[in-house]
Amino acid sequence: EIGAIVDEKLKANNDYDFVILQEQSTTPVDNYNAFNAGVTALVNKVKATQEDCEVILYATWGFPDAVKEGTKFSSVKDMEQLIRDAYIKCADEHKLRVNHVGEAFTYVYENHKEIALYGSDNKHQSYAGAYLSACVHVASLFNVDIRTSNFNGRLDATTANTLKEAAYNVVFN
Repeated sequence: EIGAIVDEKLKANNDYDFVILQEQSTTPVDNYNAFNAGVTALVNKVKATQEDCEVILYATWGFPDAVKEGTKFSSVKDMEQLIRDAYIKCADEHKLRVNHVGEAFTYVYENHKEIALYGSDNKHQSYAGAYLSACVHVASLFNVDIRTSNFNGRLDATTANTLKEAAYNVVFN
């Protein structure tokens, strides 16, 4: 059903500049071959209809709820690193860029515990997490210093500036 919608959107015009692909959080680690096959299929689908469109991979974050006794994830940082490695490997195989949202999450999670990046399920992003994700994407896609943006959304200036700084450092350092 969703695939048909994607096909329809891609075939309707040739004016996409970017298509960003994100997999379910642990699939790149748990089943790399399925992840890579999905990327291959979607990249081919995009390239068949979009002449000047860049496909980018959206590397997501580790999350506290996945770090449990007996799992392969010993920490949020470890989980994110495994996800990042899978995205980098796939991107290298397909000659794609990666937006490292997870890396920014890890930095903030480890260094700014006062910022709640996760929603109530301790897995999905909160408003602050979504803001951080957007900052990474904007900085990466448009090669801009996100720290100069005056937009803080519903966040206080200190929190927004911390998130902008984290995004900037991941994209440009």
